[in-house]
Amino acid sequence: MSNWNPEKIIVRGKNIPVVSIGNSYHDTIKMLSSQSFSISNVYEFRYDLMGGKLENIPDFVKRLNDLGIRYIFTYRKRGENAEVFYEEAVKGGADLIDVDLSLSPLTSRLDCRKIISFHGPMDSIDRRVKEMLAFSPFMVKVAPEFSSMDEFINALPKILRIEQELEIPFCFSPMGKIPGMRLFASLFLSDICYVRAGKPTAEGQPTIAQYEDFMNIVRKNDPPHV
Repeated sequence: MSNWNPEKIIVRGKNIPVVSIGNSYHDTIKMLSSQSFSISNVYEFRYDLMGGKLENIPDFVKRLNDLGIRYIFTYRKRGENAEVFYEEAVKGGADLIDVDLSLSPLTSRLDCRKIISFHGPMDSIDRRVKEMLAFSPFMVKVAPEFSSMDEFINALPKILRIEQELEIPFCFSPMGKIPGMRLFASLFLSDICYVRAGKPTAEGQPTIAQYEDFMNIVRKNDPPHV
């Protein structure tokens, strides 16, 4: 099992970055072999984007656990027996997975912590959050897409209300081409912020350097959230 206890890492009121990895399976294995990952970071491995095969999951998860890497296992594809990929990951010792709401009924029996995600329109967020909470997640994640800054700003009061009402960790990952949305969300509205080390695994991800530079500027004023 991984030595990551998320309850000791993710603390409400303090945002942490999660480095999302979507390199090819071959390249990721090479990086793991060269110990290019730091035990001080938290990573998301997008196994769907990596093109990893089902039969390779036990070895892949074992490599992560042997290195002591703190990680989230994600398989975002739908309609391809995605629940089987999660089952194999959990059997191998993955202790935190990110599951789309549509897959939650199929993965609810898995003995691990779950981030349950919803990628969809703002007008159904309230209903979807209630549906996610029915599965007793470790964290709720919402990732609506915004095509304008006005849409984003107008959505903030609802997102803030949801964040304040929840008693569990919350992730707000706005999608879209508008720069800076996720950095802003990381200050007030989200317990984690997905960042990228190389190519993005989702639209709107800042780089690690952008996140760190932004937080360093903010910390100079010493606000309580960071």
